[in-house]
Parts: sequence; structure tokens; C-alpha cells
Amino acid sequence: PVRIYIHTHMAHAAEESPFDCNICLCIPEAQVHQCVQGHLFCADCLRAHQASDQERANACPVCRTTLPAEPIRSRIAESSIGELPSACPHCNTGMLRKQIADHVMVCEARTMPCS
Repeated sequence: PVRIYIHTHMAHAAEESPFDCNICLCIPEAQVHQCVQGHLFCADCLRAHQASDQERANACPVCRTTLPAEPIRSRIAESSIGELPSACPHCNTGMLRKQIADHVMVCEARTMPCS
């Protein structure tokens, strides 16, 4: 069985994934961007890296190749991530990652703010 940890980036499998963001080390929840060498990043992590005042903010944090002005989206990584097993953060029901967002909207175990 795969152990699931709840993290700021939803459910994250206990073992390493080839899809882990090379900045936050979590599996991306939304868009996945990559450098020209194929290193993967959460779109938000890569934007934050590029907006930082670090000396090499315009370079891939892994291989140091210059990042293109327009991000390279990795749709194959996004599709593959959607097929990974995960669990609802509220009821712990097992499902595919691509199913989580729709399930959470109707999950009976999710907390609702008082009106």
C-alpha cells in the first residue's frame, strides 16, 4: 500500500516520483513547466524562482541552463500525474489525482465554514 501524506501540495506519495517538482520536491497539482533539459517544476515554483533576486533566477535550478522567456509546459507530465493514485484529504477515499478536485467539491467529510 502507498502511504499518503497531506502536504501543502495536496496528497503526496511517500516515495519519490519522477514527477516531483525540483524546487519544492512535491508532485505538482496544476500546470507543470520544464527547462530545455526536461527538469520539471510546479508552474508557481518556477515563477517564484524566476521572480527572485537570486543571481541565477533565469537559469534552471538543477542544470543551470538558461530558461526560455516563455515557459515550456509539460502536458505529458500533467497527464501522467493525473493518473497517479491519491486520496481525498477529507475522507481519505482512494482515487486518481485527476479526480480529487471534483470529489472534494462534493465530499461529505469536508469542512464547511459557518454562515
